[in-house]
Amino acid sequence: MSYIAEHHKRSGNNFFAQGKFETAITEYTKAILHRYDEAGQDSRQAVDINDQSTKGHFFLGQALTQLGNRHDEALIHLLRAYRLCQENRQSYRFAADIVTKIQLVKKLRWQALEVERIEKQSQTLAFVKALIQDHFDEKRHLLTQNYKELKDQEEVQSEIESEENVYLSQVMQVFGQADANLAVREVPECYCDKITFNIMHDPVITPSGISYERSSLLEHLKRIGPYDPLTRLKMTDKDLVPNLALKEAIEDFVSK
Repeated sequence: MSYIAEHHKRSGNNFFAQGKFETAITEYTKAILHRYDEAGQDSRQAVDINDQSTKGHFFLGQALTQLGNRHDEALIHLLRAYRLCQENRQSYRFAADIVTKIQLVKKLRWQALEVERIEKQSQTLAFVKALIQDHFDEKRHLLTQNYKELKDQEEVQSEIESEENVYLSQVMQVFGQADANLAVREVPECYCDKITFNIMHDPVITPSGISYERSSLLEHLKRIGPYDPLTRLKMTDKDLVPNLALKEAIEDFVSK
């Protein structure tokens, strides 16, 4: 660990021993860029002691985002931090920072899933082609045993190659129709709910012009208060208008 990171780690430990958990977490996070694993362990310890710590969940989620394929766990803590931030009506700037980190981990998670999907699809194509080629290689092997005359071998060889090309062509045509799917797709941010950060299914517009998933916004109005989660402008469920154009665009994206 670098000198600077070690300094912040020691400071964090001192504050932690004094019971100043929020200050300790702030010190721990200053070392995150240097040692994500230790920063994650320290933040997790703070969260175990105080599960209501917005910063604890935020920094733990931030560290987990950088620790390989732990996007789901990172998302759990970042969403928890966002809910606590909303419930405690903490600063808009802090909420915006959490939103940025949530969007990042959602993007990384989506990209990982897309790469896995593409690899599986590509592997399937390679596997099918290999099966076809093995089948016709076996045919060619039998050909040399069953036909002694070179002329007869050449005629049958031509037929085998022609048949093999037809099969390969048909397979490539089928997979070729899916070429558009053989690329990593990005989920447009406007398709995601600003509260849960999931792709919306029933988007509605608030008077502020921001779209949310209906169910999550209604839950916010019920549990947190009658105001827009982002702009904080007063509103009720009667002010919601279905965003039909956005819903249609999302359905088209998901179906592809």
